[in-house]
Amino acid sequence: MYILSHNGAQNGKACQPSIRAYVALRRTRNNLVSLTPANRHRCTLFCIHHAGGGAAVFRNWPRLLGPSIQVGTVVLPGREALVNQPPLTDFAIAVERICGELVSMVDRPYALFGHSLGATLAFEVTCRLEQSVPHAPSCLVVSGCGPVHLKDVNTRMQSGSADSDLMSSTLADSELVQLLHRMGGTPPEVLRNHEMMQHFLPIIRADSRLQENYRWDGRSRSGCSILVLGGKNDQFAKSEELQEWRALTTGEVVVRTFDGGHFFILSREADACRAIAEFLNERIRER
Repeated sequence: MYILSHNGAQNGKACQPSIRAYVALRRTRNNLVSLTPANRHRCTLFCIHHAGGGAAVFRNWPRLLGPSIQVGTVVLPGREALVNQPPLTDFAIAVERICGELVSMVDRPYALFGHSLGATLAFEVTCRLEQSVPHAPSCLVVSGCGPVHLKDVNTRMQSGSADSDLMSSTLADSELVQLLHRMGGTPPEVLRNHEMMQHFLPIIRADSRLQENYRWDGRSRSGCSILVLGGKNDQFAKSEELQEWRALTTGEVVVRTFDGGHFFILSREADACRAIAEFLNERIRER
C-alpha cells in the first residue's frame, strides 16, 4: 500500500535520506506520464506506483525488463517533479487524467502495470481505454492487489488492516507512521526522519483518500490478458485470493507469487521483472 521512494543502499550501507533525493527527479514534461528513452522496443509498459511512491520505484526496470520493453512511468501529483501540483484525491479524475495523457503517447503495443493503489488505477484505466480508444492495452499486470470486486480486499487496502474500520487517511501522524512500519517497504531511517515524514505524510494521506474514494462499480471488466503478481506472505493482498482476478477479465489470467510480503516487488525486484518480461514478450507482437 505504502512506500516512500528512496535511493536504496550502497556498499551494504543505508543511504542517508534527503529531501533532494526524493523530489528532484526529472521528467520529460510537466505531466503525469513520462517515457524513458528506448530503441527497438516491442512494446511499452506504463507503470503506476503505489501509495506514497513515485517514478523512482521503477528506476531499475528499463535494465531489468530488457531492450524489448520501453518503460513509461505514471506519477501522481504532489511528489518528485510534480511536487508543486495539488494531489489528486478523486479516483475518477485520476483515471480520466491518466487516460487523457496515454492516448496521445501510444503508437505501438502497450501494457499497464500497477502495484497496490497503482494496480487499482491500472485496472480501471485499462477498462476505460478498452471502451473508448481503438488502440487499447494489450496486457495488464497487477501487483500487490487483491481482486477489486471483493469487499474484504477493499477494506484491507483502505484501512491497512482487516480488523479496523478506520480509514488510513484519518489516522494520527504517529499511527500512520506505525502502519508504515508494520507494512514494511519504507526504510526505518526515513520513518525516523521528522523532516521527511512532515513532507511525505500529506502525500500518503492524499493517496489514502484516493484509494478510499474507489468503489468497484459492479461492471468494470477487462478483455485483455492479466498477469497477477503477489507476495506469499502479503496480508493485504492474500495469495489465496489472487485467482479471483479471473472474474474481472474475459482474457487469460496468470498468477505468480514470490517470497515476501506486500513489498515483494522490491525484495524480489529482478524476479518480478523477469516474470513481467516473459509474460509481455510471449503475448505482444509488434504491429
